[in-house]
Amino acid sequence: MANPKFSDEFKMNAIKLANNRGDRSLKDVAKELNISKSSLDAWLRNHREQLNQLSSDSRQWSGQEKLLAIAESHALTGEELSQW
Repeated sequence: MANPKFSDEFKMNAIKLANNRGDRSLKDVAKELNISKSSLDAWLRNHREQLNQLSSDSRQWSGQEKLLAIAESHALTGEELSQW
């Protein structure tokens, strides 16, 4: 059976949920979304890579990109924030 194609909106919502999961594990978030943890891991990794490319010069970020970065990172602490 082929893997289902998830919309970009679904992926972004999954990333937001994963980044603001509190004490829950990524496995729990993936289960809640009815997706594999490996898919969620890949989406998070790809998203971080995209943000890292943008962060080379944050003055080029749009207002929307800056707000998204703040929304995604505000609940992170310690090592999670460093990795982000």
